[in-house]
Amino acid sequence: MKKTAIIDVHIHSSAGSIPENLDKLRGEFGRNGVALGFLNSLGVKGWPQFPNEKEVRAANDEACALAENSRGILNWLAYINPQNANWRAEMDRCRAAGAAGLKLWVALKDKCGNTGNTECVMEYAGQCGLPILIHTFNRTDPALPGEVNVAEVMELAGRHPRTNIIVAHAGIHWPSELELFRPLPNVWVECGGGYPIKGQVEALVRMMGPDRVLFGSDLFCRSQASQLVKVALADLPEAQKKKILAGNAMRLFGLRGSLRPAAPTTLPPFPVDITEDHFCFCGRWPFFNTDCPTPASLEKLLVKNKIRRAYAADLGSVYRQDLLPANETFLPACRGLRRVRPLAVINPRIADWKETLEKLPGRFAGAIVFPHLHNWSLSDPRFAKLMRACRRRGMPLWVNCRLDDFRFRHPGMAYHGVTTEELLAAGAAADAPRIVFQGVMEGSIDEFLKRYGRDDRFRFTITHLTDYPGALHRILARHGAKRLVMGSEFPFRDIRQVGWTCRRV
Repeated sequence: MKKTAIIDVHIHSSAGSIPENLDKLRGEFGRNGVALGFLNSLGVKGWPQFPNEKEVRAANDEACALAENSRGILNWLAYINPQNANWRAEMDRCRAAGAAGLKLWVALKDKCGNTGNTECVMEYAGQCGLPILIHTFNRTDPALPGEVNVAEVMELAGRHPRTNIIVAHAGIHWPSELELFRPLPNVWVECGGGYPIKGQVEALVRMMGPDRVLFGSDLFCRSQASQLVKVALADLPEAQKKKILAGNAMRLFGLRGSLRPAAPTTLPPFPVDITEDHFCFCGRWPFFNTDCPTPASLEKLLVKNKIRRAYAADLGSVYRQDLLPANETFLPACRGLRRVRPLAVINPRIADWKETLEKLPGRFAGAIVFPHLHNWSLSDPRFAKLMRACRRRGMPLWVNCRLDDFRFRHPGMAYHGVTTEELLAAGAAADAPRIVFQGVMEGSIDEFLKRYGRDDRFRFTITHLTDYPGALHRILARHGAKRLVMGSEFPFRDIRQVGWTCRRV
């Protein structure tokens, strides 16, 4: 990684002036070893989904100016709205100004759902030799107006074989759509953006081969490090990683010569102990096989990765109704393990939760609840009773507020989004036990710590703070590290991912 010149094919401009944008970009590139980025702008005053001609022109002027002032670290992609009558003139204008390709966002269908205008853009781009990066989402919820999914992009690519297509985000919900990636020689897939789930890059290489997978971060929608780590930690040969990180992009965009790796940035010591994991699981999950089906296998993984302690629950118990026997089975499986600290799964919406809690053996390190997955609110009176019961027993509580990417949940599941107001209400409870909140986002953590930052009972995992540019830095600057703990979200993420990322964001 240190000797590889990395190319990021998917970068957005952010709010602020040209110098401010470039300063932020240089910081990201320096921390992550990126030598060249392909930037696009979706608008200088917000991102309208169907931008008019004036808005598109202003966006492209911004992207062009950023590239021209970047001292060689940026190329740019022209943003086109196929529904605008002047799309060809705008494309020609941008080509003349040095655009290396095109970016299409969500205006690919007209009001009747037709893609005819987009196909004209694609055909002309092929004639001009311009690759097209197409925003591609497979959603559980309804698509945005004009948005396309992987199947639709593949159909378009098949009808325009002379046009090189980059499937942005790998469709985002990639585990459900791998079979849709057809072996079309003009289709490339970009692995950036979205939730940094373990195994994505390996799966894309198995389906597409190593020569048509590209690295892109979706910066500034996501932190560059949280996307780069998916390639850095992938179980692939180094030669294939180098292709993904730079070689494939150089071939696709016709880049000549060699790129110099970015000058490394000195990474300061990190103030949160990353050897103690507070967001970790083992066991069998209903939707995919995990790397650690038993506590003993998790113990081996912890030893290998120098993690001295992990507070872990059994995934196989999450959706069970008979939680007392489930917990009683999990605990003996943890006996004799030095690093796995078992958590008992409790659901306050199951009628016998009190009996389950009262009969729990004392060797559990604490209890864990899942308002997110079990679809209940922290404002539920039963949760208040559970907190009091845990406080009486001296039992710490872990509260899972988010797991995996909720936007792409199984369509048969109803999830609950834990709100800031619910967290604040829990913090106000005088009889709350010690609590670790898992998977909470920056805004909610900030509001909570403004009010209860001196209360030693509460901690938050840093997990999702590493996914967004500057989020972890801002929380540390405002509140310090006392209320933050490590959380890997294993096995949904690589157990090394958050630790690798946290010092680079």
